[in-house]
Amino acid sequence: DKDDRHEPANDKDDKHELADARVSKQNDIYDAVVVAAFGGVHVNLPGTDEMLVHPIFVLVCAFFLFVAQYSSIMFLLLDQDLAAPVRQWESTSDVLIYSKLLTILILQSSLFSELMGALRLGCFIINPRTWSDMDRPGNEFTTAGARCKGRICACLWRCFWPLLLSVVAMAMKIFVCYQVIVSSVSIILVTRSVTDSIFNGLAITYIAELDETTWGIVSSVCHFDDFDDFDFQVDFTAMEGPNALKSWQCCRRRKPRKAGDERTFSGAFWERVTSGVLVFFVYFRQLTVVLFALDTNVLPIARDMCTYSRWLNDKGNFLGWWVGPLFKFACTSIFVLDPTKDILLVTDPAVGGFCTMEYRRMVNSDTLHILDEYPGQMIGGCLVLVVLLVFPEISNWFVAQFTGVEPDDGDEGGSKSGFKTRQENIDAWQEELQEIKAYNSRLQKVLQS
Repeated sequence: DKDDRHEPANDKDDKHELADARVSKQNDIYDAVVVAAFGGVHVNLPGTDEMLVHPIFVLVCAFFLFVAQYSSIMFLLLDQDLAAPVRQWESTSDVLIYSKLLTILILQSSLFSELMGALRLGCFIINPRTWSDMDRPGNEFTTAGARCKGRICACLWRCFWPLLLSVVAMAMKIFVCYQVIVSSVSIILVTRSVTDSIFNGLAITYIAELDETTWGIVSSVCHFDDFDDFDFQVDFTAMEGPNALKSWQCCRRRKPRKAGDERTFSGAFWERVTSGVLVFFVYFRQLTVVLFALDTNVLPIARDMCTYSRWLNDKGNFLGWWVGPLFKFACTSIFVLDPTKDILLVTDPAVGGFCTMEYRRMVNSDTLHILDEYPGQMIGGCLVLVVLLVFPEISNWFVAQFTGVEPDDGDEGGSKSGFKTRQENIDAWQEELQEIKAYNSRLQKVLQS
């Protein structure tokens, strides 16, 4: 039915006030699911027509990529000599060790933006105000939602489904990115030459970058438009009156927000803070893992494989009661080939595996030992992370609080300096809201007459 299509609005007389939500995205298959949930992915139809693509179709492609990436990481790890030491004291030179550490540093840095972007977008989609204030299909009080007509369109684009699909997509992306970050340390430490360490780093990085390649293939085959120019837009009209309470059926707010209490600064700020804290803990953990591997001469992935073996044998004591069944399900239903036998053959001591108490899981006491043994390296690494994550936020806060202006994205109509004062934004939005209310009152009078 033609009425069940969602067609983007290009009406210049639309009274809705939109503003950039300041949410970054990456041009890959996982982010495409989130963009599709907000009406940013279109398929070209014969002629000049186009139609919105529901995120479920993009998520199906993303799931097959997730299976391929996760399987490739697992098979690559099983192909390594997991029982090999990190350093053979008789033959391993300091040049090789420092080369490995430099390769690890470069690889972790290259994956920093990938993890940060995924976590920020994940915080964005789990924010309840995102689904009530953003211009998107299914939100009847916004510009895009007003064009979604018919029962089929309303059912497909109701908040629950785009939210669920977006959360699943970002969970898969974050999981793959974290697996690459963790596995890359062992992939590089197990090598016995500088050339091998570089090639292994390139191999694991290639797996992480498959999401961008996959989106290029899917968009070309399915005739999807690129979403480079798409921006998540805040619809300020949706915040007013009863609309603020009705526009998100999953989680209604008790009180509507006041005009001018925009999501564009505070929402984006707290999303950056939350994702920054998570990134700090991820890389703090990685720093301790690398130092612990050098201290004990045991590969980190060897400890992880022993943990997998205990999960498969129902012997896990830390999170094993629920993570173990999930890992079993992944082995039997998600991996391209069930790796259970290969994992047990390599790790189980009953069949000649290498897992002993030497390969036990790293615990909190080990982290404290590393802090006590390598205080300079730990403090230096933490300072670098703090500077990378905190300094930009302090700069933005200083600009907003002490100069009275907020960073602007350089849209047309902005000031030459690239900044707009907060009061100017509030005045402009209140003026537009007054015009909308006047327009609605005139429309009601016409209808009554």
